Amino acid sequence: ASAMAAAAIPDAPVVCPGHTRPISEICFSDVTPEGVFFVAGSVDQKPMLREGRSGDWIGTFDGHTGAVWSAKMNKAATHCVTGSADFSIRLWDAIKGVQSAAFAGGHVVKAVTFSHDEKTIIGGGYSKQLMVFSVSRPGAPVLTVPHPTRIRKLAALPSGFVATGDEEGTLRMFSLEAGGKQLDELRVDGIIGEVHDLTVVKPTDGGPLTSGGLLACVGRWVLLLRVTEEGKLSVAHKIRTPFLARVDSASIHQDGLHVVLGGGDAASAATTKGGVASLYVFLVKLVNPAAGGAGAASPAKGSYAATATAAGAPPAAAAEAAASVKRRAFVGCEL
Repeated sequence: ASAMAAAAIPDAPVVCPGHTRPISEICFSDVTPEGVFFVAGSVDQKPMLREGRSGDWIGTFDGHTGAVWSAKMNKAATHCVTGSADFSIRLWDAIKGVQSAAFAGGHVVKAVTFSHDEKTIIGGGYSKQLMVFSVSRPGAPVLTVPHPTRIRKLAALPSGFVATGDEEGTLRMFSLEAGGKQLDELRVDGIIGEVHDLTVVKPTDGGPLTSGGLLACVGRWVLLLRVTEEGKLSVAHKIRTPFLARVDSASIHQDGLHVVLGGGDAASAATTKGGVASLYVFLVKLVNPAAGGAGAASPAKGSYAATATAAGAPPAAAAEAAASVKRRAFVGCEL
């Protein structure tokens, strides 16, 4: 089976046509009986659902009248939530492709997410508020929490805490169970830029986040963050990326030792030819010097250093779920 899977992997990245403007956010489901799926938000106002291995288009969620800055999918791939510049947050049925509910965002919505138990939707943006809505009883927010700055990214942790990242590069932690009480605030000295990505890290097999935590892209840096039971934030490791302007997105492997990161505009002066900036993906390996790893530049014992990068986009796996794609009958959706 492994040999067949290896033979099926294409030798070039899979291109997923459809969007006409930049993609703002991508979110994958868990592995479901039907396969893996992902939703992509875009400035073209048309969030799209795709099969997670082949990238095949399944349908478009039609209804937003402004750029879709955030798009998230629940674990079972049955619902999606999107946030837009049209001041709205929308809940979608990912089986039928129809809108289930709409919520007033108050201003441009830059970030949305499901709570870990998926009973609520959390949104934020230019309104400088954390807004919490009930999935089962759509309507006005069940909780509104003032935020000192514009929210750029959100992440909901298994503990029930919610992390925010803002345009100034500050990360904050809130407890919704405590009525939106702020638990901590973190701004790393020497790192300038807004938070472009913020994701929850499940416990890894190794590396600095064996108990889980957060992964944040701030300016040119990727931060691996520990989160205590009390909601306190601390930097477990930081990676200065090759990008001159910013790193847009990052993800950590289950082994805890490999981080993939990507960036675009002005990624490197050497990559711009004919006025067109290239897109780059880098794979960074973290080495534990205490375990005899090579290449570390005299780090402290037990810490991790990014010692190698490799350019190139890893290929997606081959299509394996055509039957499950057909089961999702979107209403009135065309590519």
